[in-house]
Amino acid sequence: MHQHTFFKSNLYHNIRNDNNNTRKIKASGVVNSKQSHGNMLHQRWNNRVKKKIYSNRLGISYDSSYHARNVSSVLKHNNTHMYRKRLDKFSPKYSDNDKTKKRQENQFARLCKRIFNKPEHNRRNTTRHQLNTARRYRFLFLPSQYINKPIKHLIYTHGLDNPN
Repeated sequence: MHQHTFFKSNLYHNIRNDNNNTRKIKASGVVNSKQSHGNMLHQRWNNRVKKKIYSNRLGISYDSSYHARNVSSVLKHNNTHMYRKRLDKFSPKYSDNDKTKKRQENQFARLCKRIFNKPEHNRRNTTRHQLNTARRYRFLFLPSQYINKPIKHLIYTHGLDNPN
């Protein structure tokens, strides 16, 4: 008896028609477009914002920050990505609870095993090989390690002809 009333009034009350030309607007009123995302990245780079990322499942933490490419990097290496994300300062932060700590260590060991024991890669167990493999999969496992990850959807398209 209540289904008729529910379907008539409450089922589709929050669904709206969305045109392809309209931009998505979040609940906070921020427009989600490539331009707003580029502006946000520029502000984070300009203010040198560092974000501390912590994984409860793996028991690890690391820092994330944004870096802009300079003109010589763009012209010399022909790399047109505007920004890159830098992941660094890896540190294990295991739980105080022994049972949780053991699970976190097992999860991290399983992830290391999955990354470093791929059949298509060379099975040399050297640190250099592990660093190359970790860079390929963007995986942090050493405190001295860092990874530069390009942000591929923001690229330079104009002004690359003239270096001035």
